[in-house]
Amino acid sequence: MKTPKSCEVACAVRISKKEKDAFVRAIDDEYRVHWIVDNLPVGMFSTDEQHETSFTRGFPVGFHTGSKVKTYKHYLYNHVRIIVQYHDDFASENQNNEEVTTKIVGFRVEPMSIKHAFDTAGKDADFVPGSTVLTTCNAQTPAVNDAKNFQSVDRAETVIFTYDVQWEKSDVEWSQRWDAYLTANVSNEKVHWFSITNSIMIVLFLTVMIAMILLRALRKDIAQYNDPASLEEAKEESGWKLVHGDVFRPPTFGPMIFSVFVGTGVQLFLMTLATLTFAFLGLLSPANRGSLVTGFILLFVFMGSFAGYYSSLTYKMFRGTEWKQNTLLTAFLYPGLTFTLLGALNLVLWIEGSSGALPFGTFFTLLFLWFCVSVPLVFLGSFFGYKRETTTFPVRTNQIPRAIPVQV
Repeated sequence: MKTPKSCEVACAVRISKKEKDAFVRAIDDEYRVHWIVDNLPVGMFSTDEQHETSFTRGFPVGFHTGSKVKTYKHYLYNHVRIIVQYHDDFASENQNNEEVTTKIVGFRVEPMSIKHAFDTAGKDADFVPGSTVLTTCNAQTPAVNDAKNFQSVDRAETVIFTYDVQWEKSDVEWSQRWDAYLTANVSNEKVHWFSITNSIMIVLFLTVMIAMILLRALRKDIAQYNDPASLEEAKEESGWKLVHGDVFRPPTFGPMIFSVFVGTGVQLFLMTLATLTFAFLGLLSPANRGSLVTGFILLFVFMGSFAGYYSSLTYKMFRGTEWKQNTLLTAFLYPGLTFTLLGALNLVLWIEGSSGALPFGTFFTLLFLWFCVSVPLVFLGSFFGYKRETTTFPVRTNQIPRAIPVQV
């Protein structure tokens, strides 16, 4: 902490042709490097063609020069200046302010491309990290970007990776250290509250007015449909009103699958709504990595009771009788497909040796949450759904389905 470093050598790597091609492809595809210090992701200041400076997360692997793809020259960012901002908090109970707590409130880098040279005569193999002194940068000579001395990766050679560490004192409080990331790439930070409020009020007024008109017309139509004396007049109707006697007819194909989809959709909707609410209240902070993913997984599991309730309610509305099969499909269809896909992708990551693969402990934790929490909640919701009375429709359903005319 608070220990600066100047041109420290991380490693010296002999880049093979295969690794060179991988670097070239990463530069062409605009890959970015992402680091984390104290849960803060790395960022950098960049300037666009309009000479506007913005803060972006991560930093590029390298860059290329040239107007055409065939004439590109690729250069690697092999030196990184790490800039860590800190804020000193003095203990409130200490009147002499002798006790200081230092907290990291900023993390950014300045990448550079430097073809390093050293004072040891001989070949590249003579370079020994930790003992060989670089001539391009050292403790007395800071690293600089020099267009005449960029580190090229268009051919296989030894690349020396170095870094600086700078500590900057900042007035940013710990609670405000994420502001730079949340407002990144925002060209105009001024919020036009009057225009936003005006637009919202106009939209709400028009929505309420249209909803009142539609509800009044709908209630009038429903009262007319349920009046036996007006059945003859209903035959002369045209347009969408002709289907009022068939809209609540149970589907002839897959009523159980439809009810399962309804229950799963309610579960996903409530999970999304609860996740957004918790995030809005600040309970799912971006400072805690993985909290958002953990949050919506747990919320999906605990919303299983709503999935079983609405699935059984819909299936009972369709006059279905195989309630056990409907409950089992609600509990296992969507989670099973998702878990199978996750397992297949995770298996590929394991085979490839990726660090993004889920460990066995996490995998079995998800299985436990599914079978021991979600499935019982689905059965509990289905029990209450089947105990409830069947939903009554606002209009009668015709006994004979209306014939669909042949499309010409």
